[in-house]
Amino acid sequence: MSTALASARRRRAGPEAVAPAPGVRQTVPQPNFPGAQQQQSQQPNMGPGLTLPQVISLVDKRLNNLEQFVQTQTNNKTVVEPRDEIELRPVIEEYNTRFDIIADELASLKDTIMKLQTYTMEVNKTLMEDRIRILSDEPTPLEKALSAVDQSN
Repeated sequence: MSTALASARRRRAGPEAVAPAPGVRQTVPQPNFPGAQQQQSQQPNMGPGLTLPQVISLVDKRLNNLEQFVQTQTNNKTVVEPRDEIELRPVIEEYNTRFDIIADELASLKDTIMKLQTYTMEVNKTLMEDRIRILSDEPTPLEKALSAVDQSN
């Protein structure tokens, strides 16, 4: 029943207004109601809108103008004068020099970190071996030597 009410409301409300394209004037037909003649006479005469061929030709002209503008802009930007190139050469060389310095510093930092990691791994390995030896009841070489000296005396 609610769908029937909704469709009845839509019929009474009339057609939905659609936003017209820019530069195009559209008229929406209004339903005839009592007193509609008085309202229409009060509205200013808008005149007929553009026809479909006129709209198409207008859009075509604008599109062609836009394409020509973009084409001329890209042609102007791609041409590099030799004078500008000579002025940019020192800047480019400075950037290349800075880039090389940064790359060398990063390589040096990487080598230092690798050495630190290797040292840390060796220390951890030694500590683990000492822990295993301490937890097991095996005597150390120093303890063996001391016990051998004690037995000989």
